[in-house]
Amino acid sequence: DDSKSTKEKIEDMKQNIRSKLKRDKKSSGDSDGRINSDKVSEILDQYRELEDEEASIKTSHIMKGFLENNLGIEREMTYKELAENMPTEDENMHDLAEFFIQMHREQYTGKMDVGDSDEIIDTCEKVLKKLG
Repeated sequence: DDSKSTKEKIEDMKQNIRSKLKRDKKSSGDSDGRINSDKVSEILDQYRELEDEEASIKTSHIMKGFLENNLGIEREMTYKELAENMPTEDENMHDLAEFFIQMHREQYTGKMDVGDSDEIIDTCEKVLKKLG
């Protein structure tokens, strides 16, 4: 919808991803309530077909939700808060934290200057394997 601002589009995507993850969590039957890393990986693979900007936004949202759930974070954090609280000893986690800092900055400026979305998706896949 062209009449919506970038911020409104981002919020709509967040809601869509949250509802998708909640449905998947309920149907997967995970007794510990964790989001299934294999399902997140499948969704990330679908994002490879999107334009870089849309793929980066959707990737950031799904990974943020996955990490908040996987790391046992009680409340939804901003990208910056999550980046500051992530364990970043691992190079891929560090790169993902840097990506979240970039998304935090761009979310508030409304200017999306994303690079190659496949590169960040590859990093996310490595994080999923490590945490999954």
